[in-house]
Amino acid sequence: MLLFCFISSVAFAQGRGQAPTTARAAAPVDFTGYWVSVVTEDWRWRMVTPARGDFAGVPLNVEGRKLGEAWDPAKDEAAGEQCKAYGAGGIMRIPGRLHITWEDDNTLRIDTDQGMQTRLFHFNTKAPETGERTWQGYSLANWERPPRGTGTPAPGLGAVRTGTQGRSLEVVTNQLRPGYL
Repeated sequence: MLLFCFISSVAFAQGRGQAPTTARAAAPVDFTGYWVSVVTEDWRWRMVTPARGDFAGVPLNVEGRKLGEAWDPAKDEAAGEQCKAYGAGGIMRIPGRLHITWEDDNTLRIDTDQGMQTRLFHFNTKAPETGERTWQGYSLANWERPPRGTGTPAPGLGAVRTGTQGRSLEVVTNQLRPGYL
Protein backbone atom coordinates (compact mmCIF):
# COMPACT_ATOMS: atom_id res chain seq x y z
CA MET A 1 0.00 0.00 0.00
CA LEU A 2 2.81 2.41 0.89
CA LEU A 3 4.56 1.64 -2.40
CA PHE A 4 1.31 2.39 -4.30
CA CYS A 5 0.99 5.82 -2.59
CA PHE A 6 4.60 6.66 -3.43
CA ILE A 7 4.23 5.63 -7.08
CA SER A 8 0.99 7.57 -7.49
CA SER A 9 2.52 10.69 -5.91
CA VAL A 10 5.39 10.51 -8.39
CA ALA A 11 2.98 9.96 -11.28
CA PHE A 12 0.87 13.02 -10.39
CA ALA A 13 3.73 15.29 -9.33
CA GLN A 14 4.11 18.59 -11.11
CA GLY A 15 6.64 18.46 -13.91
CA ARG A 16 9.36 20.96 -14.65
CA GLY A 17 8.19 24.43 -15.54
CA GLN A 18 7.92 25.13 -19.24
CA ALA A 19 8.77 28.36 -20.95
CA PRO A 20 5.68 30.59 -21.09
CA THR A 21 3.74 30.38 -24.33
CA THR A 22 4.23 33.36 -26.62
CA ALA A 23 1.24 35.44 -27.64
CA ARG A 24 1.76 34.46 -31.27
CA ALA A 25 1.64 30.75 -30.37
CA ALA A 26 -1.43 31.28 -28.13
CA ALA A 27 -3.41 33.20 -30.78
CA PRO A 28 -6.58 31.30 -31.70
CA VAL A 29 -6.06 32.02 -35.42
CA ASP A 30 -3.54 33.83 -37.58
CA PHE A 31 -4.81 37.42 -37.78
CA THR A 32 -1.88 38.69 -39.84
CA GLY A 33 -2.61 40.25 -43.19
CA TYR A 34 -4.68 43.08 -44.61
CA TRP A 35 -8.17 43.69 -43.24
CA VAL A 36 -10.96 46.12 -44.15
CA SER A 37 -13.53 47.27 -41.61
CA VAL A 38 -17.16 46.51 -42.35
CA VAL A 39 -19.44 49.25 -41.10
CA THR A 40 -22.62 47.63 -39.84
CA GLU A 41 -23.48 49.95 -36.95
CA ASP A 42 -23.45 53.67 -36.30
CA TRP A 43 -23.03 54.29 -40.02
CA ARG A 44 -23.86 58.01 -39.78
CA TRP A 45 -21.12 58.71 -37.23
CA ARG A 46 -18.46 56.43 -38.67
CA MET A 47 -18.72 57.25 -42.38
CA VAL A 48 -19.43 60.97 -42.48
CA THR A 49 -17.58 63.69 -40.63
CA PRO A 50 -20.30 65.48 -38.67
CA ALA A 51 -20.94 69.16 -39.27
CA ARG A 52 -19.68 71.56 -36.66
CA GLY A 53 -22.09 71.54 -33.71
CA ASP A 54 -23.55 68.09 -34.58
CA PHE A 55 -23.22 66.08 -31.37
CA ALA A 56 -26.08 63.62 -31.97
CA GLY A 57 -23.85 60.58 -31.41
CA VAL A 58 -22.20 61.84 -28.22
CA PRO A 59 -24.07 62.26 -24.92
CA LEU A 60 -23.08 65.75 -23.72
CA ASN A 61 -24.16 68.01 -20.90
CA VAL A 62 -24.38 71.80 -21.27
CA GLU A 63 -20.67 72.33 -20.52
CA GLY A 64 -19.71 69.64 -23.04
CA ARG A 65 -21.81 71.34 -25.72
CA LYS A 66 -20.14 74.70 -25.01
CA LEU A 67 -16.73 73.12 -25.32
CA GLY A 68 -17.68 71.36 -28.56
CA GLU A 69 -19.12 74.50 -30.11
CA ALA A 70 -15.97 76.47 -29.22
CA TRP A 71 -13.74 73.98 -31.08
CA ASP A 72 -11.59 75.52 -33.80
CA PRO A 73 -9.86 73.03 -36.13
CA ALA A 74 -7.40 75.72 -37.28
CA LYS A 75 -6.10 75.98 -33.70
CA ASP A 76 -5.49 72.21 -33.59
CA GLU A 77 -3.53 72.39 -36.82
CA ALA A 78 -1.49 75.40 -35.66
CA ALA A 79 -0.65 73.55 -32.42
CA GLY A 80 0.48 70.44 -34.35
CA GLU A 81 -2.46 68.41 -33.03
CA GLN A 82 -4.13 67.47 -36.32
CA CYS A 83 -3.82 63.79 -35.26
CA LYS A 84 -6.18 64.20 -32.29
CA ALA A 85 -9.00 62.35 -34.05
CA TYR A 86 -6.69 59.42 -34.82
CA GLY A 87 -5.80 58.50 -31.24
CA ALA A 88 -6.49 55.01 -29.91
CA GLY A 89 -10.00 56.04 -28.85
CA GLY A 90 -11.02 56.92 -32.41
CA ILE A 91 -8.78 55.03 -34.81
CA MET A 92 -10.31 51.63 -34.15
CA ARG A 93 -13.81 52.92 -35.06
CA ILE A 94 -12.82 54.89 -38.14
CA PRO A 95 -13.50 52.89 -41.32
CA GLY A 96 -10.33 51.94 -43.13
CA ARG A 97 -7.79 49.25 -43.83
CA LEU A 98 -5.62 47.56 -41.23
CA HIS A 99 -2.32 45.78 -41.77
CA ILE A 100 -1.77 43.34 -38.90
CA THR A 101 1.66 41.79 -38.31
CA TRP A 102 3.71 40.47 -35.39
CA GLU A 103 6.50 42.87 -34.45
CA ASP A 104 7.93 40.06 -32.29
CA ASP A 105 6.44 36.95 -30.62
CA ASN A 106 4.70 39.04 -27.94
CA THR A 107 3.82 42.28 -29.76
CA LEU A 108 0.96 42.49 -32.25
CA ARG A 109 1.30 45.47 -34.61
CA ILE A 110 -1.66 47.17 -36.29
CA ASP A 111 -0.97 49.80 -38.96
CA THR A 112 -3.94 51.88 -40.10
CA ASP A 113 -4.31 53.73 -43.38
CA GLN A 114 -6.64 56.33 -41.81
CA GLY A 115 -4.44 58.76 -39.92
CA MET A 116 -1.40 56.57 -40.66
CA GLN A 117 -1.18 55.39 -37.04
CA THR A 118 0.46 52.30 -35.53
CA ARG A 119 -0.94 50.47 -32.53
CA LEU A 120 1.22 48.00 -30.63
CA PHE A 121 -0.47 45.39 -28.43
CA HIS A 122 2.05 44.13 -25.85
CA PHE A 123 1.48 40.64 -24.40
CA ASN A 124 3.21 38.93 -21.44
CA THR A 125 4.51 42.17 -19.96
CA LYS A 126 3.57 44.99 -17.61
CA ALA A 127 2.97 48.61 -18.54
CA PRO A 128 5.83 50.95 -17.68
CA GLU A 129 5.21 52.95 -14.51
CA THR A 130 5.69 56.25 -16.30
CA GLY A 131 6.20 57.25 -19.85
CA GLU A 132 5.38 59.77 -22.50
CA ARG A 133 1.69 60.08 -23.31
CA THR A 134 1.08 59.42 -27.00
CA TRP A 135 -1.89 59.25 -29.39
CA GLN A 136 -1.79 55.44 -29.25
CA GLY A 137 -0.74 55.07 -25.59
CA TYR A 138 0.64 51.82 -24.21
CA SER A 139 -1.60 48.79 -24.80
CA LEU A 140 -1.44 45.61 -22.72
CA ALA A 141 -3.16 42.66 -24.36
CA ASN A 142 -4.04 39.06 -23.61
CA TRP A 143 -6.00 36.25 -25.18
CA GLU A 144 -8.98 35.72 -22.91
CA ARG A 145 -10.48 32.24 -22.89
CA PRO A 146 -14.27 32.25 -22.42
CA PRO A 147 -15.66 30.45 -19.35
CA ARG A 148 -16.26 26.76 -19.84
CA GLY A 149 -19.71 25.96 -21.16
CA THR A 150 -20.31 29.28 -22.92
CA GLY A 151 -19.55 28.04 -26.41
CA THR A 152 -22.02 27.49 -29.19
CA PRO A 153 -24.77 25.00 -28.43
CA ALA A 154 -24.33 21.46 -29.65
CA PRO A 155 -26.68 20.62 -32.53
CA GLY A 156 -30.03 19.06 -31.70
CA LEU A 157 -33.19 19.81 -29.79
CA GLY A 158 -32.57 20.59 -26.12
CA ALA A 159 -28.80 20.50 -26.56
CA VAL A 160 -26.57 21.92 -23.85
CA ARG A 161 -23.69 24.28 -24.43
CA THR A 162 -20.33 22.67 -24.84
CA GLY A 163 -16.93 24.16 -24.08
CA THR A 164 -15.20 26.19 -26.75
CA GLN A 165 -11.60 26.87 -27.61
CA GLY A 166 -12.31 30.32 -29.01
CA ARG A 167 -10.63 33.30 -27.42
CA SER A 168 -11.22 37.02 -27.30
CA LEU A 169 -8.53 39.65 -27.49
CA GLU A 170 -8.64 41.90 -24.43
CA VAL A 171 -6.69 45.17 -24.68
CA VAL A 172 -6.26 47.83 -21.99
CA THR A 173 -4.61 51.07 -23.11
CA ASN A 174 -3.03 53.64 -20.78
CA GLN A 175 -0.77 56.68 -21.19
CA LEU A 176 -2.96 58.32 -23.83
CA ARG A 177 -2.87 61.94 -24.85
CA PRO A 178 -6.28 63.63 -24.76
CA GLY A 179 -8.07 63.17 -28.07
CA TYR A 180 -11.47 63.23 -29.72
CA LEU A 181 -14.20 60.61 -29.72
